[in-house]
Amino acid sequence: MYLGYQVKELPKLLYDQVKKRVIYTVTIEETSDMFNYLEVWMKKNFENKYRNVKVRLYNGNVLTSHYEDMFWIRFNGKRLWVSKGVEKFENAKDFHSAFFNKFTIYGVFAKNHIMEMLDEVVSYNASIRKKEPPTIYVSDNMGGWRWFGTARGKELSSIIIEGKDRIVDDISNFLSREGWYAKRGLPYKRSYMFSGRPGNGKSTLAIALAKHFDRDIYFLNFGDLDKDMSLINSFIGLASKSLLVLEDIDRIVGKNKKVSMSALLNCMDGALSKHGIITILTTNHPEKLDPALVREGRVDISLNVDNPSIKQVQEYLSVFYDQKVSLDSYPNDFPMTKIQEICMQNNLNDTMSILSK
Repeated sequence: MYLGYQVKELPKLLYDQVKKRVIYTVTIEETSDMFNYLEVWMKKNFENKYRNVKVRLYNGNVLTSHYEDMFWIRFNGKRLWVSKGVEKFENAKDFHSAFFNKFTIYGVFAKNHIMEMLDEVVSYNASIRKKEPPTIYVSDNMGGWRWFGTARGKELSSIIIEGKDRIVDDISNFLSREGWYAKRGLPYKRSYMFSGRPGNGKSTLAIALAKHFDRDIYFLNFGDLDKDMSLINSFIGLASKSLLVLEDIDRIVGKNKKVSMSALLNCMDGALSKHGIITILTTNHPEKLDPALVREGRVDISLNVDNPSIKQVQEYLSVFYDQKVSLDSYPNDFPMTKIQEICMQNNLNDTMSILSK
């Protein structure tokens, strides 16, 4: 009986051995930057091959991405099979983190062709990067990063925040001194803290800085992380010379007891810190933060992004209504989001009347 089983299994074993020698396979998971690169390249060159498309709305724009599919393409004369599938995390904490996509590319005696194709994918993305806004990524509870969209928010020049120019000048100086850091054996990184009441543009400023300096931006959500290793994996997965945002750090550190402060500090400026990373911490309550988190050398510059002064309000109104605006008084203490809402719903005279009451 056992011999019969072996005889039946023999063809399968032979097939598996031949397959290993003949078929070359590459798998690219969603957590890799190459996944997004390949998605862009495929859409450019083989849009007609896809039959399954996922649609979503982002900032009022319809965005499409290719969903589960399997098809073949021809690259430099070689037929290659491409499969895009979805796998499930059995231990995921929520629906958003329960699934991840991956590409599988394979072909017969196709190693050189596949590697040449991937080189072209990287080159193509590098060429269009100069024309496209940076990419936004958000963390998941597994310590990975998911593509969220492109940074299409306000331009840096249109953001009215006192002290903004100091941050811009400091980042420019930092980016020009990589060799200076290396010569002195210093870790090449820079960190900032934006504090102040909500609704005044802390996150908006972070995205605008990413656009201005052409850096992909990563938003890390501590609330989803279930252990130190997930946090560590998130930092390992960061692209070097990107911009990392730790939002509402006061709530995150205090609320999530599964992620230790020591792990966070190690990731920020210890052995796990990434080369060239610019980190921005945002908080509505800086007084609640652990002194170890914001000590000198760990946070280089703090910027208070609070409700706007009368001077800032006048500047905003002048830009919004495209004319010089002067307020005699401004007794209200609105966040910038409220002022923007008032402007959107009223003409200049009504707006000035509302703001002067």
